[in-house]
Amino acid sequence: MSELNYYEIIGLPCQPCVNSAELKANYLNLSSSVHPDRSPSDSDDTSNPIDASIVNEAHRVLSHIPSRLKYLLTLQTGSTPGNLRHVPGEIGELFMNVGALLQELDKVIKDKPPEESSELARVLFLKKSMTLRQKNESMLSHLNCGIDALHIRLERLNEEWKRQTRAEGVTSDAIERLARLYHEWTFFDRWRGQLSQRLLELTI
Repeated sequence: MSELNYYEIIGLPCQPCVNSAELKANYLNLSSSVHPDRSPSDSDDTSNPIDASIVNEAHRVLSHIPSRLKYLLTLQTGSTPGNLRHVPGEIGELFMNVGALLQELDKVIKDKPPEESSELARVLFLKKSMTLRQKNESMLSHLNCGIDALHIRLERLNEEWKRQTRAEGVTSDAIERLARLYHEWTFFDRWRGQLSQRLLELTI
């Protein structure tokens, strides 16, 4: 099914941004038409290669921004972006700060009392972890602001992408900007997930 295009399947233009409401509506309509319980006689096209699993995967990829950017890069370049190991220089300091905070969190979480512990032990742990919880929440807020800034850059790129698509096609510069956004967004998304998980683990 490598020739299938998720954008075309869902019925959306092939560009960095998608309309969330339109994505959801198209997905729900398409899902009902390819549902496993639907009778074959309900469809006139018995050769349709699209099934529920493909529709679900298309929706999953297009609804998650880093996955969507990676998929669009793959469509544009013909190859999947490699594993992200190099942290872009502009977020290098943030990478170090997040890493240090995660280490602090893991040390405290390691000493978290079990559920059957006494009330006193639980209270002492909460007091001990309070400052770290605040640092975690502050860093999460900072990451969310960073993602807001990425949204603005993505929307600007999307407008240029649409103009270029209507003209002579997407330029290499636009594709490079898309790659940088994908790169940065992936790190922000990963860090936010790691910190959110640690915050949950601090909860008693």
